[in-house]
Amino acid sequence: MSPILKFTMESYRSRLSFLDIMIIKSGDCITTDVFYKITDTKQYLMFASCHPTQTINNIPCTLARRLCTIISDTEILDTRLKELQVFLLQRHCPRKLILNGITKALSLDRKELLTVKTQNMKNVIPYISTNNP
Repeated sequence: MSPILKFTMESYRSRLSFLDIMIIKSGDCITTDVFYKITDTKQYLMFASCHPTQTINNIPCTLARRLCTIISDTEILDTRLKELQVFLLQRHCPRKLILNGITKALSLDRKELLTVKTQNMKNVIPYISTNNP
């Protein structure tokens, strides 16, 4: 076996990416982190885009909630939430809206976030509208 192939295989024994999750094994502990492909540009919706206000205002909370659901270590979570702030500020999202979304996401219990919820959709008629002013 070539030295390069051996190094590559050994370096990935402690980390495994699956979809948007990075699973990290350190000794007997397993932690999870968010995984971004190297091609991910973090081009979230611009704050001034032509979308309903509710959609625009829910982006920080939804992204923070995703991080709170995936990441198991609080130090890693703090780092990723700070990164999220930077990404959203680059998209001209107001700092107060970002901080409110992160606060709301942090107030949710992670065990509850990980619980699968089912919805009764038998009598629902979908309503679709355009976002063009």
